[in-house]
Amino acid sequence: MRKTILLSCFMIFAVGARCKAEFNCPLELRAKVFMFRDESRLAALVRFGRENQISLGVESLADNPLHLTSLNPTGNTVKSTILQILGASGSYHLSCVNGVVIVRDDRIPSPKWLDRRLPSFQIPKATLATANIGLWMQVEKFLDPSQRGFGGDGPPGDPEDQIGPYNIKGATIRRLLCVIAGSSKGAAWVTADGRDNQVLGTAGVNRLWTFVLYATGPT
Repeated sequence: MRKTILLSCFMIFAVGARCKAEFNCPLELRAKVFMFRDESRLAALVRFGRENQISLGVESLADNPLHLTSLNPTGNTVKSTILQILGASGSYHLSCVNGVVIVRDDRIPSPKWLDRRLPSFQIPKATLATANIGLWMQVEKFLDPSQRGFGGDGPPGDPEDQIGPYNIKGATIRRLLCVIAGSSKGAAWVTADGRDNQVLGTAGVNRLWTFVLYATGPT
C-alpha cells in the first residue's frame, strides 16, 4: 500500500512537472506588434525578447543582416514572429527550457560545451548579473581545471532582479543558463559563435557566451 501511494505521488509530480514545463513555454502566446528595423537578426531577436519579456537562449545563428521596415501582423504568435525575424527558411529549430525560448540554426553546430553536465552549481541568492558571473566561473573551472584567472565584462545589473539560491547537481550548462535567465525579470544568452556588437551594450561578456540583461537595457 505504501509503495502504491509513493508511486502515485511520483507519477502526479512527474506529470505536473511536465505540464508546468509545457505551460511555461511562450512560443504559442500572442506577441506584441513588432517593428522591424535595419539591424542584425540577432539584435532584432533580442529586442523582440525584451519588448515581450521573453527570455531567449541563442545556441547558433547565421550572421545575415536584417533589412525590413514592416510590422508583423497583429495576432502573430511568439513563434511565428521569431521565424519572421530569422527568415523562416526552415533551417531553425525552436524549443523551450525552463520557459526560455532556445534558438538553434541547424546549419551551424551548437557548441559542444552546452551539453556538458556541471557536477554542481551552487550560488547564494544574488542579482542576475552576479549569478551569471558565478555560473561562468564555475563552468570555466569545470572545462579547464587548470584555470587560475578569469577575464570578462558586464553591467552592474538591476539590484532588484534577485534569483536563487541554487544548489543544482548534474545539469547541462544549457539548462543552467536557462535556469538563471528564466528565473529573472528577463534576459537572453548568446553563445560566442553568434555574438553581435549591436547587443553588447547591456550584456555580460565572456569567452563562452554573452548574457543580455533586459532590465538594464533600452526598451
